[in-house]
Amino acid sequence: MGRKKMFDANGCSLKTGSTVIGGITEMSIPGWSRQEIDDTELGNVNYTTAVLGNLKTADDFTCVIKLANSGEVSVGNKEYTITLPDSAGTLVFWADLKQFGATDAKNAQGLTLTLTFKVTNLNAAGVETIPVLTLAQAA
Repeated sequence: MGRKKMFDANGCSLKTGSTVIGGITEMSIPGWSRQEIDDTELGNVNYTTAVLGNLKTADDFTCVIKLANSGEVSVGNKEYTITLPDSAGTLVFWADLKQFGATDAKNAQGLTLTLTFKVTNLNAAGVETIPVLTLAQAA
């Protein structure tokens, strides 16, 4: 039985349109959460009650990249693509730049930059557009 490859950020890249912003050295894959809705009624005497809403809120996406095209890093809602290594697939999502972090210069590693995005789930026309993960078929 062969060993399965483990996924890490090494070899991933961040793109907007067809332009590679940089190679990803670290990233956090965003999760999601649901809002708590207070369901307490006047008849409650011991505890407040709550229900969870159906709508999901995407967490922020943070990545550290080896800077290639800093001009492509700008505020505004855009479609971004994370390209997985070895043509394993892509993750496409709509997001707005929330934080342009510090740029680090490390010996033998070049410049790296931490970017934090708010996943908006809205395309340029304002239509709800959820992230799409496409994985390549195994040979």
